[in-house]
Amino acid sequence: MSSIKNYGMAVILSGISISALAVEPVDGDWKSNAEVGIVVTNGNTKTSTVSAKFDTNKEVEKWRHNLHAETLSSSSDNVKSAEKYLASGQSSYKFNKFDYMFGLLMYEKDLFSGYQYQATLVAGYGRRLPCLLSSSIPGTNQQ
Repeated sequence: MSSIKNYGMAVILSGISISALAVEPVDGDWKSNAEVGIVVTNGNTKTSTVSAKFDTNKEVEKWRHNLHAETLSSSSDNVKSAEKYLASGQSSYKFNKFDYMFGLLMYEKDLFSGYQYQATLVAGYGRRLPCLLSSSIPGTNQQ
């Protein structure tokens, strides 16, 4: 009891969700969500992990836009053990309720992987299955 170092002490703060918009978004406004996570432990070893994520999206009649960013940093006994950054953006054009085409651009830098960075560029076609839409699930309101 003489020292906190003899006992593991953990302070955890994670999954805090912060809405970037204070009012109910109107159709066409950006809807955003941010998360921050912190884990600090002291005992035989001192470890700390910090993570953050940010997502925002906008949907208008024929278009859907999504932006995503995240970061992670971790260390043990003041030695860095993880450092990662990721950013992506996707835009989709909706032909109808089920069919759409999309473009995605993603950049990832992980200082502890075998690569300097990874970049991805994707274009494609998508189709939502009618059986997976909420109005088609048994027990939900059929309109």
